[in-house]
Amino acid sequence: MDSSSLAPSPTTAVSPDRPARMYGVWLALALLAYAWILGSHMSALPGGSDSSGYYNQAKLLSTGTSRVAPNPVDGFSPSNHLWTYSPLGFKPSGDNRTLVATYPTGLPLWIAGAAKVIGWTSAANVVVWLHALAGVVLMYAAGRVFGLSKPMAFAGAALLGTSPVYLFFSVQTMSDVAALVWVLAAIVAAWRGQYSTIYAAVAGAAFAMAVLVRPTNALALVPLAVIFGFRLRSWVAFGSGGIPGAIYFCFYNRAAYGALLTTGYGEIDVAWHWVGMTLRHYVIWLPVVFSPAIVGLVALPWVRSNDRRTVWLFVIWFTCFAAFYAAYRCTHETWWYLRFLLPAAPAIILGALLGIAALIERWPNRIVRAFILAGIVAALGSNIGWSRHWSVLRAGEEDAKYRLVSQWLQQRAPADSIVVCMQQSGALRFYTDFAQVRLDMLTPEDFDHLLTAADQHHRPLYAATFPFEVDSLQQLGTQSKRGRWERAGTVRDVALWHWSVNASP
Repeated sequence: MDSSSLAPSPTTAVSPDRPARMYGVWLALALLAYAWILGSHMSALPGGSDSSGYYNQAKLLSTGTSRVAPNPVDGFSPSNHLWTYSPLGFKPSGDNRTLVATYPTGLPLWIAGAAKVIGWTSAANVVVWLHALAGVVLMYAAGRVFGLSKPMAFAGAALLGTSPVYLFFSVQTMSDVAALVWVLAAIVAAWRGQYSTIYAAVAGAAFAMAVLVRPTNALALVPLAVIFGFRLRSWVAFGSGGIPGAIYFCFYNRAAYGALLTTGYGEIDVAWHWVGMTLRHYVIWLPVVFSPAIVGLVALPWVRSNDRRTVWLFVIWFTCFAAFYAAYRCTHETWWYLRFLLPAAPAIILGALLGIAALIERWPNRIVRAFILAGIVAALGSNIGWSRHWSVLRAGEEDAKYRLVSQWLQQRAPADSIVVCMQQSGALRFYTDFAQVRLDMLTPEDFDHLLTAADQHHRPLYAATFPFEVDSLQQLGTQSKRGRWERAGTVRDVALWHWSVNASP
């Protein structure tokens, strides 16, 4: 990257020349290399609550239904009833007879569509991979749309693409990167669509998909309002593009949850007492997960007056998401919970680069430019260093064991077995047809009734426990006089158990 080209590009068009074509070639090669690195680390499989939830939701959508019947055990009526039969990612529906998925349908719609073409094995890998690439490409496009030079726009794409939190959620079945992609697409299209009804309609469609991916992406309506202002024509076009998605959103919610605007999330746990802890968490970890380059935000006061509207857009865009999630109960708990801010990450990165570009324009000498170039390179190095430290590209590998556990049970447990589990429950629902009972919902009395039902119908009883669940399972076993749990196998750190009935005296 030539440091002399870091300043904003002139607004007048220039004819393509050989250096410009070569620059395009290098950009394409960089994107191909990035695509290969991501593709070689993709592990988008059904695993814990989130990843299995998206997969199970996709399976439901592929069958054209929003509810599914539980798989009960004959003769067993637990005290928590449907909750005891609800795998992770599901909950009892309003009719108390069926189960509904709790996750938004945006990402599952893409997975279900891909599965019809390439099958379930690779569907999520392809969908998540394409979204991760789209995020980087859109970031470059956003930089150019908002007036950054090509090298600065490339720096923005590189800072996002190497962000530890971005990479962490680019290789597993999660909706965070997709949430960023569709919000960013809506913002970029809206900026281009201030005086174009076609782009405004595209912005509406992208915004609708963003809300389908994550309902709280409705917060993006605030920066979109900054862009469109009081231009009625733009709002009409925006609405027309978003109407199909809005209709689907409401009708699905009505069918699944009984109300047009009710989602599977239910009530969101927000409270004022989390704000202080989360703000401290932002100060410590935002420069880590979105790179130290965001210190460039301090230079925003030097941005040209004709770019001030862009600055306010970035400030409002980021503040909407940061303020809302500051009150969310788990945002402050660990670095990767800053994934909730990914839809606003482009604002903080682009804002910082806009400030840096203003400094270059204000002090146009080689020393300043070289210093800034070195700073951007160091910021990229920080991203890569933290990504390696946390092994973010291996984030999805843990989900592979959920498939292995399910395969172990399919190979060794009879088809009519009952499986007691919790963490494994969502993946077990996707991979198998076993009747399963939630470990965390069982009381000692429920367990005794389960043993009776299993004995009466001659059904074997198995269990799959992660390390943190072993004590709960053993407590159920020791409180019963009718048998004991015997270790039947181990898959990585997951213990498989079989219930051994005590011999009759």
